[in-house]
Amino acid sequence: MNKLGDRNYSLISQGVKSAGSYNPNEIFCYFEEQLYMNESEEIEKFLQWVHDNGKHFGHGNYEKVFAEFKEVTGDKLFTPLHCPKCDSDDLHYKYSAQPPTGGQAVFKFDCDCGFSGSESYTVEFECFFDNDGNAVKR
Repeated sequence: MNKLGDRNYSLISQGVKSAGSYNPNEIFCYFEEQLYMNESEEIEKFLQWVHDNGKHFGHGNYEKVFAEFKEVTGDKLFTPLHCPKCDSDDLHYKYSAQPPTGGQAVFKFDCDCGFSGSESYTVEFECFFDNDGNAVKR
C-alpha cells in the first residue's frame, strides 16, 4: 500500500471521532470489517505508530503522515502481482509445469525494470476440474 487513500482515511476518522484516540485497540472495532483484507494489517501498524509517537492527522495531511510512517518504519509490505522493486503490475511470468510442493506454489517472473524474482503462495487443495471447468466428483 503506497497511500492511505480517501476511503481508509474516512473509515479511520469515524473511529477516531467516536473513541477520541488513534489507538488501534480502541478504534479498530468501528471500521475493521469495512477494511480490505490486504490493507488491514498495515493500517493497524500505521495507527499503532501514530498512537505510540503522539502523531495526529486530519483531512489535509493524512497522506503526509502515512508517508512518514512508511519512511521511518521502513515498512515495505509488498503487493502480490506487483514488482517488489518498482511496484509495476506488468510482470512477465515464466511458465512452470512444476506442481506445488509442501503447500507452496512459486511463480518466477521478470520485470521491465530489470528485476527478476519469484512469488510464493500457500496453496490448499480444493478439488479436481475437468477440461471444461466442471468439478469432478466420485
